Amino acid sequence: MMSIQKAIPTLFLIESFLKMILTALWGYSFFSKTITYQAFRISILNQPFSDSFGEVLSIIIPLIEFLLLVLFFVPRFSFFAFLGSLILLTVFSTYIGLVLVDAFDKIPCGCAGIFERISWEAHFWVNAGLVGIAGIGCGLRGKLDFEG
Repeated sequence: MMSIQKAIPTLFLIESFLKMILTALWGYSFFSKTITYQAFRISILNQPFSDSFGEVLSIIIPLIEFLLLVLFFVPRFSFFAFLGSLILLTVFSTYIGLVLVDAFDKIPCGCAGIFERISWEAHFWVNAGLVGIAGIGCGLRGKLDFEG
């Protein structure tokens, strides 16, 4: 059986791969929302909540995505980047789950960017996979911080 000290390089490589996936996600997501801000804002305002809440979300979501992106590039904050990703992706997945069970009076329009052409069901499963990636990343980063 391999000791944790011998496994650390492998764990670090896995963690780095997971980090690359999430930095690509947050980088793409932030920049696409920023470049097409008005379209993103309108998409958010078409969701089943108040316009004032939508206005706040249209500003807060890209800022959180940018913060997570930056945190991934600061090694001592990687755990918090994974944890923040886990939380945000869980919130997104919960919202999509509510859409799928018809919890809202109106079905909101789809998301923008890479998700605009896929179904809500497919979007849910992609997000579930990303939640898994963020969760595994949290565990690995915690193990590396504690053991390494």
